[in-house]
Amino acid sequence: MQRNILKIRNILLSFGVYLLLALSLTGTLVGTYAWYSYEVRAKSSFNGTSINDFGAFRVGLFSNETLSGATSYGLVRDVDNQNVYWGQNGLGSTELNYFLSQKGYATNIIQPVTSGSRNVNEDLVLHPNPTRLDNSAIFEVAKKERYVHLPLVFQIIGETSTANLYFKDINTRSSGNLSEAIRIFVKSETTKFLAASDIAQDGSDEVGGILNLDDDTYYDFNGNKEFIYGEFENIVYKDELTQDEEAEVENPNTFNAIHKEGIYALDEANSIPKTSSYLGYESLLNKQKAIATVSGGYTRVDLTIYIEGWCKIVNNSEIANNFSLDLTFEVGA
Repeated sequence: MQRNILKIRNILLSFGVYLLLALSLTGTLVGTYAWYSYEVRAKSSFNGTSINDFGAFRVGLFSNETLSGATSYGLVRDVDNQNVYWGQNGLGSTELNYFLSQKGYATNIIQPVTSGSRNVNEDLVLHPNPTRLDNSAIFEVAKKERYVHLPLVFQIIGETSTANLYFKDINTRSSGNLSEAIRIFVKSETTKFLAASDIAQDGSDEVGGILNLDDDTYYDFNGNKEFIYGEFENIVYKDELTQDEEAEVENPNTFNAIHKEGIYALDEANSIPKTSSYLGYESLLNKQKAIATVSGGYTRVDLTIYIEGWCKIVNNSEIANNFSLDLTFEVGA
């Protein structure tokens, strides 16, 4: 029987980590799931000077459908544009959790997905995890309850000139290394890019490889060859069968396993997996990269926040670790 590696029982599998999206949870969390919270705030600065000179800088959410009961959660509908709901003091846990639940995106549990192969400035399509000896997931689209999507709207009140919108700060905290797998896709009328919130330098994730999806300490194989998951530019197998059983690996998981004796192993040195490129936070902060152009009108910026399942840091050692992601914005020249 094939096993879906997102099932919580497979806690040794890196795609098998369930993460609680705890925006404002109180009391005791059930189980030992990792969890995180995040918050979006508008920063009141303009070229280092208070934006009060221009009236106000505010952030809201865009919705094509009416959000029933939005006022009870701190969201005020725009008078001129009925698709815009403003946060009264930025957007905090109450507003975001309500919006995500209304739209069917992740609220209490976020599940690792993958972007598949892509360049840093390409559109984003998220895919679910593969299952044992089945690589068809690369052609499927992930369900939206597995990740977070926030269609934000920004506006400078009382000012008709334009300015650039930037990330002022991307504050990621974690009790382990899980935060290194957080990815944020940013899309506006003027730009689109994928960013890693807790990695300083630009880089990429390999989105193909051999995996251990049945928790038997061996890399999966079909017949006399190791099974290949994800996407590759070039696949090369070793010329000879694996002869001797390798020593048992310490802390086996999805990515860390043993090559089974008597099969043709993947020649990892000569095989080339495809990649998904991202920008590190040093390329974004200090007004290095504009997110959008804002003015007295409405500027929409869509953020998609997810856990990259092919990031090798997401493994069993991260179970029960927590992290938080706080996003702060500013405007400037």
